[in-house]
Formats: sequence, structure tokens, C-alpha cells
Amino acid sequence: VGATATVVSSSLFSGDEGPIETPPDLCIKVQELGVPCEHLNATTMDGFVLDVVRIPPPNASSPLAMPVVLQHGLYMTAACFVANNRPELNLATILHSQGYDVYLPNSRGNHYSLTNTRYPVRNASFWRMVDYDEMAAFDVPAVIDTVLAHNAAHTAANASQVVWVGHSQGTAMIFAGMSISAKRYAAKISVFIALAPVAFSMNKTAPIAVAMCKYHVAEKQLAEGHYFALENDKAFQEAASVCPTTGELCSAVMGAMFGWGNLSNFAPNLYPDNTKYTPGGTSTSNLIHWCQGTYDHDFAMHD
Repeated sequence: VGATATVVSSSLFSGDEGPIETPPDLCIKVQELGVPCEHLNATTMDGFVLDVVRIPPPNASSPLAMPVVLQHGLYMTAACFVANNRPELNLATILHSQGYDVYLPNSRGNHYSLTNTRYPVRNASFWRMVDYDEMAAFDVPAVIDTVLAHNAAHTAANASQVVWVGHSQGTAMIFAGMSISAKRYAAKISVFIALAPVAFSMNKTAPIAVAMCKYHVAEKQLAEGHYFALENDKAFQEAASVCPTTGELCSAVMGAMFGWGNLSNFAPNLYPDNTKYTPGGTSTSNLIHWCQGTYDHDFAMHD
């Protein structure tokens, strides 16, 4: 298993080799579902420019057009909230149909948020700042302030609070931020909904993820100058192209990497389209931080 994790890692990690290819515009995917879409920038105190996809409410003049933030998890992009090709099956489009002002931020270091005002993307200092500590401390406040300002300017709701719906790492950002660095922002969150909440990571079961921590694969990759994980989306796209005809095999591979969950929820026919947008990547350092919780059995800042 350790050897498998090492082999897999060779296609998952990279360093300073050339530009990072930008995936397709997420608004294309959103608009294919029959709803409007626009991009906002949320600039953090440490210089990251986060791409935030907005699905405007159907009636901006309604005082009920309250802002809802849907924050994706580790490796992912905002595309995960519009992954199905039927709008009634996506959380983002369901909320839109109910009159909400919906915002989908992309966390620092994924393919849609690779701009920093201080460091170029192919720079080790850039990637050292891609960690859920910084996401909690800087991304959360920047997103909340940007969302509230935009909602006030473009709807009649003029909200003073957001609803935050996090998935996986998107929940850890709130657990960490509200307990330490961004706790003053608690008053700006009316409701926090945690989907697949995560803090302690020692009980994960995905074999490849377990092995990567057990055999310190990310640490070894970082020592070799590979500071970006899951840049190689093309490998996923090529593999996903056969998923509609080899559905169970693809689901098994995805499960080995990311966790199986309920196999009845897997939709292999959607893999070819969705791998255009996700996984979105993260820093090798961030993976080491998540492995730290596996080693130490705690939920703590990156040591």
C-alpha cells in the first residue's frame, strides 16, 4: 500500500514546472443549469484574490434575498455544489430557486484562486500560505465581508449576516476560525451548517489517503520541491472519460482516494464533465497539516 501511495503521488504533486493550466469558467457550468452567474473577487489581508461565484437571487428586490455561502472541501472547487446536470439536485440551484442570494467561494490554492498580490504562483512562499489555518484566519473574513457588501449593494435584503454552509474542510475553516483568529466574525454568521464536518482526521478510511499519511508521502514530496498537490487534472479527465462504461471501477478508485461513502450516490456518467472543474488542488503543506491530525490525534494549528 505504501508503494502504491508513492506511485500515485508522482502524478499528484508538482513544483515549479511551467504555468498552471486554468480550468473552464465555472459560470459556464452554472448557466447550463438555467440560472444566472457572475464572478466576484474577495481579497484577503495576506494578498490572496479568491474567486467567488455568485448566483444572484431571482428577485433582488425581495427582502428575503438573504446571502448563503457554500464553501467546498479539501481538493475541491465550487463546482461541487453544481455537479449534477439537473438543477433540482444541486444545493446551489435549489437555494437559488427558493429566493436566496448564493455565493460559492473557491479557497486559496485551488485552480480558481491562484492569485496573490505579493507572490507569484510558482513560489514556495505562495504555497506555504495555502493551509486551512490561513483559510480560517483570512479567507473566511474576506468572503463574509465581500458577500455582505455585495448583497447590500445589489439586493433589498441588505443583510448583516450570512448563512455559511461548509462541506468537509469548509467546516474546519469555521471551527478553526471561530475559535481563534476570526472569532469576531461569529456575529456575522446567522446559521452555520456543517456537511460532513471534520476536525479530527485519524479515523479516515480511504486507503490511499491513509497510506499517504502513514508513509509521510507529502513530507517527502515537499522535501523534493513539490509544493502543489493535484495539479494534474488531465490525468483525472482522461481516466474519467471511461467512467460511464466502467462505472463501478471508477467509483472504487475514487473511493480509494477520497472515501467511499454511499456507493448509490456515485454517478459515473457525470465524472467526465465534472473533472473539467474539479479536483482543484491544494498545497502539499496543507495535506501535511491534515496528516498532522492523523499522527497527533488532535485538531490544532499547523506545527
